[in-house]
Amino acid sequence: FYMSLRTIPLGLAIAIEFMGPLTLALLHSRKAVHFVCIGFAVLGLGLLLPLKTGVGALDPVGMGLAAFAGLCWALYIVFGKRLSHLHAGQSVALGMSVAALVVVPFGVAHAGMALLNPAIVLAGVAVAIFSSALPYSLEMVALRAIPKRTFGVVLSAEPAVGALAGLIILHEHLTGQQWLAIAAIVAASVGAIATTREPQTGPEPV
Repeated sequence: FYMSLRTIPLGLAIAIEFMGPLTLALLHSRKAVHFVCIGFAVLGLGLLLPLKTGVGALDPVGMGLAAFAGLCWALYIVFGKRLSHLHAGQSVALGMSVAALVVVPFGVAHAGMALLNPAIVLAGVAVAIFSSALPYSLEMVALRAIPKRTFGVVLSAEPAVGALAGLIILHEHLTGQQWLAIAAIVAASVGAIATTREPQTGPEPV
């Protein structure tokens, strides 16, 4: 995901990455309205495809990297369900540890001993805390406090929030077509979540 940010705007990278879990959710579609959601998702992705050159064109490599990040996100959801019996903190810690074991060798091979630079180590720790460990932990807390459907709808705003953050903080300006693509993907996600029936659970035993 971070490598994709070198060539495509933040909001669009998040929108493309968001297609991973959205596709996973729509694969289990059973209602007619879900096919409308699929249409919105396809529309949004189609508006982002690099079919033109010049202003507004997106780098195919950056899009591919963001799409691969989305695939990893979908796999995270699939395997995360298998670890649902663990305490929330334990599952986050396990996931972060496995991710570190996979990623660190690539970093060492690419940067070598430069990774041991105190400034780089400190920056890496900050990124790990604020971009992964803390957000995922807060998500676990939020899931206990609000309904899953509400949580999903709020999470669906992530591409739009990312685009606004890119505009305000990084001064990344999107075209009208790109904003429309983000809106279509957000609409597909909200629609898929809002029309999915939550499993019925019986009263907790006394």
